[in-house]
Amino acid sequence: MNPAKKKETLNFRVSPEFKNRLIKEAGKEHRSLTNYLEITLTRLWDQLETSNITDERQEKLRASTGIKPGPRRVR
Repeated sequence: MNPAKKKETLNFRVSPEFKNRLIKEAGKEHRSLTNYLEITLTRLWDQLETSNITDERQEKLRASTGIKPGPRRVR
């Protein structure tokens, strides 16, 4: 990813516990919060794309963790 091309801003709310964990985990890798989130999510997406996990299995995994998909938004 080319840092010169990054011009988008993303703001979201999290719990204080989540933020503290994020700071701790990013610090372990000597990364900024933004870079840590970007790298971690990119790795996760790459793993999901290259795995043989079906969409149905992914839904079951999400359900087992209590993660519910949000409403789909059309832009």
